[in-house]
Amino acid sequence: MRKTTIVRWTAAVLFVAVPAVAGVSVQLAKRTQPAATHATAAAEKLPGPPVAATQAVAIRDDGSFKKSESEEGGQIPAAWQTDGGGQLSLSAAHYKHGRQSLQWNWAQGSRLLVIKPPNLEQAGASKRGGIKLWLYNEKAVDGKATFRLGSEQEINSNNPRYVFEIGINFTGWRGMWIQFREDGAYDGYKGDGKAPLEVMEIIPPAAAPQGSLFFDVVEFEGTIPATRSTDYQVPYDRKRSNDGMGGTWDRSYYWSQMKPDLPLADRITPEQSRAFETIAKRYEGWIYGEHPDLTREPLRIRNSALQSFIAKGLQKYAQLGLNRDGNGYITGPPLFSSRSTHGPEFGEDVAKTIFLPLVFDYKINGRQESKNKVLDLFDYFHDQGWADGSGLETLDHETNRTNGYFHAVYLMRKELQESGRLDRELATVRWFTNFGKTYIADPGETTADEIRTKFMYELLYVLALDDGPAKVREMQSLLRWMNHALAVATGFAGTIKDDFMGFHHRGVYMSAYARQAFHMAALIAYLLHDTPFALSKQSTDNMPKRAADFSDGGEQIRRAGGLSGRFPAKDGVANEIVPAYAYMALASEPVDREMAGAFMRLWDPSSPYLKQGLFPKADSGDVSYLDTIGGLQLALKLADQGFAPEKSPQFWMKPSAAFAVMRRDDWAVSVKGWSQYVFDFESQAPKAADSAQKALAGQNVFGRYASYGAMQVMAAGDPINKANNGYGLDNGWDWNRWPGATTIRLPWERLGVSKDRPQTRSFTDQTFVGGVESEGKDGIFAMKLHDTVYDKSFRAEKSVFFLDNEVIALGSGIHNDDGAHSTETTLFQSYMKDTGMPIRTGSAGSAETIAEFPYRRDFKPKENVWLMDPYGNDISYRCGGCALNEASSRRPIRAVKKRRPAATAPPGSITARSRRVRATNMRCSCRLLPSRCGNTRSRRAMRCFEKTARLISSDMRRSARSDTSFSMRRRKCRAASSGKQAGRRSLWKNKRRTESFSASPIRICACPSFPTKEWTTASADAWNGGDGAGRAERKLAAGTAASGRHPSDG
Repeated sequence: MRKTTIVRWTAAVLFVAVPAVAGVSVQLAKRTQPAATHATAAAEKLPGPPVAATQAVAIRDDGSFKKSESEEGGQIPAAWQTDGGGQLSLSAAHYKHGRQSLQWNWAQGSRLLVIKPPNLEQAGASKRGGIKLWLYNEKAVDGKATFRLGSEQEINSNNPRYVFEIGINFTGWRGMWIQFREDGAYDGYKGDGKAPLEVMEIIPPAAAPQGSLFFDVVEFEGTIPATRSTDYQVPYDRKRSNDGMGGTWDRSYYWSQMKPDLPLADRITPEQSRAFETIAKRYEGWIYGEHPDLTREPLRIRNSALQSFIAKGLQKYAQLGLNRDGNGYITGPPLFSSRSTHGPEFGEDVAKTIFLPLVFDYKINGRQESKNKVLDLFDYFHDQGWADGSGLETLDHETNRTNGYFHAVYLMRKELQESGRLDRELATVRWFTNFGKTYIADPGETTADEIRTKFMYELLYVLALDDGPAKVREMQSLLRWMNHALAVATGFAGTIKDDFMGFHHRGVYMSAYARQAFHMAALIAYLLHDTPFALSKQSTDNMPKRAADFSDGGEQIRRAGGLSGRFPAKDGVANEIVPAYAYMALASEPVDREMAGAFMRLWDPSSPYLKQGLFPKADSGDVSYLDTIGGLQLALKLADQGFAPEKSPQFWMKPSAAFAVMRRDDWAVSVKGWSQYVFDFESQAPKAADSAQKALAGQNVFGRYASYGAMQVMAAGDPINKANNGYGLDNGWDWNRWPGATTIRLPWERLGVSKDRPQTRSFTDQTFVGGVESEGKDGIFAMKLHDTVYDKSFRAEKSVFFLDNEVIALGSGIHNDDGAHSTETTLFQSYMKDTGMPIRTGSAGSAETIAEFPYRRDFKPKENVWLMDPYGNDISYRCGGCALNEASSRRPIRAVKKRRPAATAPPGSITARSRRVRATNMRCSCRLLPSRCGNTRSRRAMRCFEKTARLISSDMRRSARSDTSFSMRRRKCRAASSGKQAGRRSLWKNKRRTESFSASPIRICACPSFPTKEWTTASADAWNGGDGAGRAERKLAAGTAASGRHPSDG
């Protein structure tokens, strides 16, 4: 039977999301998310539409080319003309938009003039203005085309204002973004630059007597992004981009200039040759499996998903309508990078969806025609600009979207070698993965993005090389970089922190980046183990400590919204990395029992969170390709060995996340804060398409309060996840009212981030946040809240005590100057699917079931009030003496209807699992407060926590001095908490209740700060989120959590 847990709050108002009808007391914007469909396609090849129809769809104007010079008519654009020879014509041989490009056949002494084209004058007048263009070259020329811009007078008098060069030693398409003032400022220019730009002059290279260039998607823009790439065509030292390294962290040109720094051996040893063979065999076994037994349900489900992935990929390939002309040139839909303003994209539209299905159809299903298709696909990619030394306009995060390509290169290495393509593709892989970064002993930080992508891609690059000393040196360089990336990083850099949480974007990111990074690292550890190229012990030691945190944040697939970055609704986390536990367990001989136990704790092949959330995944649609049939076979191999599941931890504090968790059996409670070193939330404001980006949808737009002491209770349902516990973030959720958070209730236009109010990943000026634990079972969380971003007058001090099976939540010093909006601490907000999931409330001698809304009830002063939310979590609150005082009439318990009732209640509802509601006497529920309990065990526990809480301040001050460390000393206390015996008679004192529900797993007791009492000890200060300094002047006056004016406590 579950233990009963009590959470005591200083809150005064609860909110419940229920079906919306007329008469709603609070208006909310409805934000729903369409349900995902998982249609299973047939395994056989699906016919594609006719080529003509396909091209009409695939090559369409998406509206982003409106500033582009059009080559689609029957006439050459009037602004373009030749001088001194040469010829201009429209060509259908190559195109990057529509079906034609502008071909310039040039000869020595000729030049191309573009006179007063659209938007050139505006681009020249802007500080960040410039040109975007794509060039196609059928024959590489060892030289550079020179571009000169100025007014007509300046060009005619040989006094150009801007000059830049583009190398044309390439074949296929190349895209460039050039910012005039930074990339083209001409030192020899004489003038004030006030005359409008009117002319662009293009001069061919002097070294070649003649040649031909194709122009398309030429755009003069007022803003050229700083994320433009430096590449072989435009190798500029851009001082304003990444300290002169250009672009973003995907600065391929900079890393391509690095040379190996490790010595080159005379020969490769037999042991090293065997190691490469072993790693390659493990990789292919991970991809394809080893004679997988499809009678086993997990493998059968995975194989069915794999065949569906193949069928859909074949259909998408047919829709490309690729065509190879008589000269061998291949054409298809024009492709662009993910951060280009145009589409379709190399990654999302081809690499993720087509490459691996073709490879698997050939390798697994044995269809020879798919071999030729995938080779054509490689040629098409190369022709579109996916090539060594190509910047694709911008490489910003490009390898986050192209996993299928990199795996396909290795899996097709023999066929690529036989057809003469392998060297070309390996050079391309080396360029896009920034392999030169491995040549630096200390290359700086390595992000979670790099770990979850380039770890694998660079390993496959090395494995595809011919055996020899150079291959060994490349592997040793790669191994050094991997070990550096998996080391604990200081400050906001890197991925792993002292408490083994995963970082990205300067904060803990458990829902996306870090999850896949550690999954990938675990896979790499398995592939390399017991070879001369195995990861270091320090790296593998970091990973087990880290991997456990994915499930320890709340058992199986739960994840606190405050740790989910831009994806607060993300639920599946631990289920998605279950194989990683197996990889780590199998990455040693004998099997690592600790990791095997962690794996077995989560391994339940009959559970929905695996049958629906893991087994049916087999595509490469995510950033990393991880869901293989061989990987699942390895998990089954470990499960068959019968290791015992590990015991669940009970309490832990993660300083780098300002995050505390208490877990008991199959339920968990967590709390999230922020500080000077831990940001509040991450979001992305909706952005319209412009010259720098495609249109971007908003993400977590209203997530401001996720770290304002938000508390998440996860106890109901199968699986136990957010949806099954009432967190209906896509079902009318009130983003002002995160349970546990102290917030100012704002209108949507003020709460949400926007282009004009983009504040996200912000830090406060308070360093006091953190906690301590006692013997891994109990603990304290405390935070000084100060909103330094939106309302600098908003302050609060919040404390949470996790003791045995109780959670005591306190708040004080709540203050702001906003007299127009209510200030609230929300007890709970739950999605009610129907009236069969009522709220229950009452006090001594009375009980009431609430199924009709809106609802209001006032309680008498000093009355013990209890509530039970629709998911069976019990909340106790003391009116009057604890904080309500005379404000009780202004602090109604109320609910808000939001949605119509559905037919049935979800798993875990009151109708499915009856629960007993127990009364709580506040006198003993608050027994750890000095003046409220005389129990000896409680006094000992109080002294212990007083000591540990006092240490919070000094630990945080040390963090403030170091400015980079998130470490905090963990203190062990021998004092026993009084949750089981102390005051037990008082806990059960009120027996006048007649409900016959079984025990509720979570009981929440709202315990407001005591009115008109001065606290004169350090412990009292610590209880209320203070700094442990024993400030005698602290006064905890009565207040109203929903007063709408100047609340102080409650």
